[in-house]
Amino acid sequence: MKNILWILIILFFSGCTQKSVPLPKDGSALLVVPQEGILKHGNKGFAFFYSFTVEDSQGEEHYFKITPNTSDNFIVVDNLAAGNYKLVKRQGCLRIKAKTKDNCKSQKTKRITFELKQNSATILGFVFKTVQEAKKNTRKGGTVKARFKKLSINDLNNYKQKFMILENSDKWEINLS
Repeated sequence: MKNILWILIILFFSGCTQKSVPLPKDGSALLVVPQEGILKHGNKGFAFFYSFTVEDSQGEEHYFKITPNTSDNFIVVDNLAAGNYKLVKRQGCLRIKAKTKDNCKSQKTKRITFELKQNSATILGFVFKTVQEAKKNTRKGGTVKARFKKLSINDLNNYKQKFMILENSDKWEINLS
């Protein structure tokens, strides 16, 4: 029984560490989405995650998810092939199961286009900024603002430097979008 507990603890902590960047394969590409999460007047964590739909040049839809976090600088999306893409839809979804029928709500998003090249990592020229503010002196309610904000060249280079620190990032050619 004691050994099982130790195994579960080790698995839990190994899953909580920062993931490394996957190694490049033939024809593979990475999309690096800078993200910034800000919590005001609360420390319970973010109430939402965001699901994005991107469309490739053939009209086929692909999906990825961003869960805001105050400690992560970006999200690495590795399930897209090389090609041209555009962001077409965003949904904000509750992280907890509510009693409602649908926990997700479609929201407007910027029509961002980007190109992924083979064996390269493309850093998106926009940061996904999420600000969650809880009401003071109450247990319920608050506001959440989530949007893409254009990055300056200096900010884009800062994210590039942060990406280069990760394990296996030196094996990828870096492109700025």
